[in-house]
Amino acid sequence: MFFKQFKEKLQANAAQIFGNRRIFKLDVDPEAIWSAYLGGFSEENRQVNNCNACRRFIQNFGGLVTISDSYELTSLWNFEGDSHFQPSVDAVRNYLSDKRIKESLVIENKRLGIEKNASKLGWHYHFYLDLPQSFRPTIAPNIGSLLNDSRTGKAVYQRALEEVSQSAVDTVLDLIHENALYRGEEFKGLLMTFKQAKITYKSLNEWGKENFCWLQERGALSDIRSSVIGTLLVDLSAPNTNVEQAVKAYEFKVAPTNYQRPKAVVTGRMLDDAKATLESLGLERSIYRRFALPTDLNVTDLLFVWRVSGIGNIFEKAKKDIDVDISKFKSVPTLTLQELSNQIQTASSVEILLENEQEANMFSLVTATYPESPSLFKWSNQFSWTYNNGVADSIRDRVKKAGGNISGLIRVSLAWNTSSDLDLHIQEPKHHIYYAAKISPYTKANLDVDANASNIVPNPVENIIYPHQAKMQEGEYSIYVLNFNDRELTDSFTVEIEMNGTTHTYVHNGIIRVKQEVPIATFSYVAGTLKLQSSVNMSTIGASKEIWGLRTYRFVRVLSAFYSPNYWGENAVGNKHVFFQLEGATNTSRAFPFFNEQIDSNLTRNHKRVFEVLGSKLTVENNGPQVSGLGFSTTTPAKFLCKLDGKVIKVTN
Repeated sequence: MFFKQFKEKLQANAAQIFGNRRIFKLDVDPEAIWSAYLGGFSEENRQVNNCNACRRFIQNFGGLVTISDSYELTSLWNFEGDSHFQPSVDAVRNYLSDKRIKESLVIENKRLGIEKNASKLGWHYHFYLDLPQSFRPTIAPNIGSLLNDSRTGKAVYQRALEEVSQSAVDTVLDLIHENALYRGEEFKGLLMTFKQAKITYKSLNEWGKENFCWLQERGALSDIRSSVIGTLLVDLSAPNTNVEQAVKAYEFKVAPTNYQRPKAVVTGRMLDDAKATLESLGLERSIYRRFALPTDLNVTDLLFVWRVSGIGNIFEKAKKDIDVDISKFKSVPTLTLQELSNQIQTASSVEILLENEQEANMFSLVTATYPESPSLFKWSNQFSWTYNNGVADSIRDRVKKAGGNISGLIRVSLAWNTSSDLDLHIQEPKHHIYYAAKISPYTKANLDVDANASNIVPNPVENIIYPHQAKMQEGEYSIYVLNFNDRELTDSFTVEIEMNGTTHTYVHNGIIRVKQEVPIATFSYVAGTLKLQSSVNMSTIGASKEIWGLRTYRFVRVLSAFYSPNYWGENAVGNKHVFFQLEGATNTSRAFPFFNEQIDSNLTRNHKRVFEVLGSKLTVENNGPQVSGLGFSTTTPAKFLCKLDGKVIKVTN
């Protein structure tokens, strides 16, 4: 076979395999592929075929391939020559057998190589190809950019297929089906295609997966991971993901500021799966909960029971209606919470001084409506507990956990419980402190915690601290709250102002609209003196108020005391709490039947969001006297006054 006929066979094979298919270049060593080709010839024929034009063709284009319908590579050399050229074809084919695609073919024109040139002996023919009509050449300045885009597109698409879980895709499709995802319908077709792509990708071997992704690197799915719907898929694919927070983050990117999601982020499939799990474990009745009654308590689980009999005299009863002056008890003995827990076991009477700042520590004990139902929890009994509004931390604790400073000349803290972005502002005489100007160059005041600006957090807070060495400017300082981004309806927030050794609390009850400013208070600095002008919605710690039917700054009788149910009997799971059942305490806040952190991980592992929704939707039955009062975790700071058999002591933790 003459070279011209051999070359025409290669061209015919190229025309057949390329057709309307994409053309790619393998990652080859130019010298190695040329050596493989030339090495197939005998010594006497090697020099005859050592042509510079053919050499350039093979080095530049000898690694061209297409991808078949079964995602296998088809090479330019996938044909049979004769005995003269076949060893070279086999050598090149063998060299290419373990090579992977490097990039798409991007070139300026459709002809690769030169057809022939003149020599002393006549025309000398070379390897060349004319690419099919479907191939689109590009201009030189764009070649580098297009090659980079090709490589990046393939890598990004393969990363999406690897990192985005099938369950994440199914969850988003379920949300779209139930109209629970803003603008979700416009992504439905893309997600259905991506779902099928994941199924195909999973069925392929390592080489097939690579080739599959090269075919998609210019398609609509190539950049799905970096798209707005892709960020939701990535978030939902993360371990221990919170579906609610992931969807809120998505809505922050695509929804108008006044958008309100029509329903909770939980799908019918998620509910059906959770229900099936509960039924398989015999727990379908365990989710129904009620307030525990005093008669539900087992005496073996109690640290203390009120043992004093008699009604007392009328004068002692009258004294209990007078607010207590805390300053009288600065020098009383001190016990830790654990030491108190030990000593009350032999006490006859215990009373606790209820203070305004303990409102978040009010707790209620909850148990199963159906006593025969198995436990949902990480411990063996049916009891759980709920703190006031579901949060046991004070605003100071929340600020501290968020990394804020709670010790200074003046502390102003904002707390709320939605995904909206509320902003705390202080207008100083010469500077405006807010998220875009956090540190005052004059007073050195600092907005050191700024929540929900981009990352949505549970129990958000903001905090402005004036350090002890603050250089106060003469004049007035105005405090206000702005609803910067109304992601969901916010109908309450609290602001604490701590100065001159006193904490003042502003409670806002009412919807705060997007961009609405709510004035809180003003304070002045004149002649070295700080003075706060309170508003009608502000209470001062030290002024008595009612919490759950009890007046603050009065000693309240403790009817019983006990550790949290996760430490009853042989149980010892998680953080230990000490609970004090207070006489007359009646829970008037939103009571939660259970929390995910309390539930057996075998249930929450695959149904975390469902139990979050159930915990927020199910009501707690109230059918008698409650076991409610004050609770303190042994792992967080606690400070209160109590009477132990009539003797006043200070408890710190």
